[in-house]
Amino acid sequence: RQSNGSAPVSRAEFMTPVILCILVTETAERVCYFGFRAILVLYFMNGLEFDEESSIALFAYVSCLAYLSPILGALLADGFLGRYLTILYFGVLYTVGMIVLTIGAFGTSYSTSVRRKLTLLGLFLVCIGTGGVKPCVSAFGADQVAQDSNKVPITQEQENTHESGLNNLDLASSESPQVAKDRVRAFFAYFYFCINVGAVVSIFSVPIIKANFGFGAAFCTPTVFLIFSMLLFSSKRKNYVHHVPSKDSPSLTDTFRLCGALLRHNLGSQYPSLSYTSNTHILLNTDENQNAENFSSGLRFSATGPINSGEAGMNALELDNYNRGSNLFSNVPPQQLADASQILHIMPIMFMLPVFWMLYDQQGSV
Repeated sequence: RQSNGSAPVSRAEFMTPVILCILVTETAERVCYFGFRAILVLYFMNGLEFDEESSIALFAYVSCLAYLSPILGALLADGFLGRYLTILYFGVLYTVGMIVLTIGAFGTSYSTSVRRKLTLLGLFLVCIGTGGVKPCVSAFGADQVAQDSNKVPITQEQENTHESGLNNLDLASSESPQVAKDRVRAFFAYFYFCINVGAVVSIFSVPIIKANFGFGAAFCTPTVFLIFSMLLFSSKRKNYVHHVPSKDSPSLTDTFRLCGALLRHNLGSQYPSLSYTSNTHILLNTDENQNAENFSSGLRFSATGPINSGEAGMNALELDNYNRGSNLFSNVPPQQLADASQILHIMPIMFMLPVFWMLYDQQGSV
């Protein structure tokens, strides 16, 4: 049983064909990504005749672009294309890049200059392509498990006309929100397990393939896995629950702007940590999640409603300045305000991650 007393998620209920498809797709895609990276420095040095310093630098540039491009993919998915189409379009670009990379590795009859150009073009397409897959697959999978299993999937006609646009995960009335949350937790546990399986399999096997069959076969193997993953992913298109961005739905850009507004308001205020549990003052108090109110009562980066001088101990000028800032958020949807507030609170932790990843990625190049 779960710690909250609810029954655990049934594996038979959870592992639907759609969820299995997404998990296998992610595993195969990670086999591809970590597979070609495992031999990339060696390929630059031995296959393309770059010196060691240039090879390490190129590997770093590839890694940098691969981890920067997800920002573009997330913006497109959140504001324009939706997660499914973003994964599909960028996945095709990803696949084309791997095919070009493989052709360059097999093309021993080509001059070194031509092979270098093919390789760099292929890697550029791969880095852009993975930027649309990496940030969207996990969220797309969560979209599926957060819905009632009896929910009718979107039709192609509805998808084309954007009539099924959903701003948030709609929990079915036949189940409690806690059941959906348990399914999401279970999905992410399996999802990250699949990522690690894909990484281990590729890092172990691709260097062995390279040692026995050469660089061409070593790059071809991840390419085959990627083609398989994209075909499998697209095969279940009619069974997915699609969340198509609507005109009025909040986007990632809107959330970033709100974070900036909250930051400026709180840093510029003499009372940045004022927060009340009264229903009058907490914008995060919603019927869907009463815990949001309790959580927000301790947030520094929260936007409270107008208050009077007796409650806050302010003079008239201070009160006017504070309430003028609070009114900036009067038309912001409560959930979007909650998201922005929580982002600001986890940023001190997130700022530590670049240092970790800089150290972690050194093992691939030095």
